[in-house]
Amino acid sequence: MSTRSFVGVLDVDGHTYRARYAQFDGDPDTMPYMLAAVWWQTFHRDTQATIDALLAHNWEQIGQDITEQSEPMLAGYRPVPGVGIAFPTDDEQPRPDTGDLAVPDEPAAQWMYLIDLSQPGTLLILTGTHRWTVTRRLDLSIGRDVVVED
Repeated sequence: MSTRSFVGVLDVDGHTYRARYAQFDGDPDTMPYMLAAVWWQTFHRDTQATIDALLAHNWEQIGQDITEQSEPMLAGYRPVPGVGIAFPTDDEQPRPDTGDLAVPDEPAAQWMYLIDLSQPGTLLILTGTHRWTVTRRLDLSIGRDVVVED
């Protein structure tokens, strides 16, 4: 069983978001640290580059340790070095999902992780039950210390 989630960005207005689906490792004990590592280690704290990469695909998994040689769990999925394993092109939507935190929703996942554009270097951790609710804020600089063991 996997913990599904969404990863993306909260716009500066504080309620509009854009996000992509992530199939595995969406638990709040894992995903925030993987996102922080991508921000710190892959994109060297370049928030816009991180957002662009995350919003480019739906994801099997996220991880800064992904290389061209990383083996996807399912056929057709493809590695994006330093970011994760992307869904097959045929299974993706052309654009990220968009929404408004102020509007009630029936989320297709329990968790969502959004880089907050109004607070640089901050990741919001949200849970969804009829409405997305911020449960925690995390400083993305923790990504410098993330190590993935094989």
